[in-house]
Amino acid sequence: MQNFSTFEEIDLFREICALEENLILASENLLYHNIVLYAYNLAKKFSAFYNNVNILNEENENKKLLRLKLIQKYIETQKLIFEVLAIILPTKM
Repeated sequence: MQNFSTFEEIDLFREICALEENLILASENLLYHNIVLYAYNLAKKFSAFYNNVNILNEENENKKLLRLKLIQKYIETQKLIFEVLAIILPTKM
């Protein structure tokens, strides 16, 4: 986390890291709607990150790669959430 330089990066990273905890709490307490709320909050944090952080035009290659990896982890996390919820993602819009 020390390599992140913006609040939005840190906030998104923390939310991604909270996946396991959210899944465990939802299953232990049979509150599956909390998984949907987690996905929604994760999407909001990604939107804030994407709107406020320079990604592809970043001059520092290390920062650019870190941000692209963060985006990849976001995609993987959302795909996993959709699998848990048995929601089939469209292949194209």
